[in-house]
Amino acid sequence: MSLEEFRNEIRDVDLKILDLIKERLEIAKKIGLYKKEHKYPVRHVRIEEKVIERANDHAKRLGIPAELATNIIRMLIE
Repeated sequence: MSLEEFRNEIRDVDLKILDLIKERLEIAKKIGLYKKEHKYPVRHVRIEEKVIERANDHAKRLGIPAELATNIIRMLIE
């Protein structure tokens, strides 16, 4: 495989990641509206911790550094 082909593969994966981020943001927006309608607090630290823990556990199974997973999930939560 050539360097250009590897770069094309990376590009394709990057675009898929962005598609998934968009999907996640749309779902988060729906959750925000639901919370507003039902007068729930916007943030729930315990739930956020569970989301991060779940991401870390999955990252470990995939061989991805947990710190990377934590940083990505924290950015998405913010």
